Amino acid sequence: MCLSVAKRQDIAGVTERRKRLESLRRMSAEWQFLITLNEQLRSLKDPVAIQEAAVRSIGEHLHASRVNYAHIDGDEFVVSRSYADEAPPLAGRGPVARFGASLVAACRRGETVAVDDVNTDPRFTDAERAQLLAGGMAAFVGAPLIKDGRWLAVLGVHADTPRTWTRDQIALVEVTAERTWGAGERARAELALDQSQRRLFTFANLLPRALAARLHKWVGEGRYASLFDNIEDTLTVERLQVFDLEAMRAYPVLLEPLLFYVLHRVVDPRLRVGR
Repeated sequence: MCLSVAKRQDIAGVTERRKRLESLRRMSAEWQFLITLNEQLRSLKDPVAIQEAAVRSIGEHLHASRVNYAHIDGDEFVVSRSYADEAPPLAGRGPVARFGASLVAACRRGETVAVDDVNTDPRFTDAERAQLLAGGMAAFVGAPLIKDGRWLAVLGVHADTPRTWTRDQIALVEVTAERTWGAGERARAELALDQSQRRLFTFANLLPRALAARLHKWVGEGRYASLFDNIEDTLTVERLQVFDLEAMRAYPVLLEPLLFYVLHRVVDPRLRVGR
């Protein structure tokens, strides 16, 4: 039975509309993922927790067998956080060469690499192909993070069976990598700021000038600043050994606050006093 030209055009039109609706549905899912990821990362203050949330989120969203966030140390990768769904874990540290010389060169240039099927991809040698398959990587996407011309980290999404990665999925891995790096840098900066605010010097700057002047020997370049004007507010048993308390008897102005500091800041529970 032959279809009229009008009928064929109607069918083609319906097919095209379905394709557009499917594309919009996928775009909506990706946007929703990014919105949810941003909300998760914004609430976290620890860089490691940020990486943990990112690898799990992208892994679950893309139904990946494994996701790794790794730092690059010369010619080696160091896995910081990993998500796995019934896949063997990747070694915590190893040579980047295991991913193939061609793909490593692309990453160093800042290019995202996508492999649909390790078995047939011509960029691998037989030895490289065998090593990847042995590690449960039949397909993967790697998004390198290049800062100031240096390859510093990579987000890798793996599949244990061949898989065709869409442009949207590859872009999502790239954006997730950048968001993870950016959120981690923000968290580190905030942590450094928080720690700097804990110095006695910072407190002295908030006091009236006349009162702050009385603290000059304890802060900054003052005589006793090395003991009290620091970021850490706890002591370990080992650190107690650096204080010669007997010798400090010659400095009564220092001995009393030093003893107070030791008794209230030591972290070893055996030496806690009044707590």
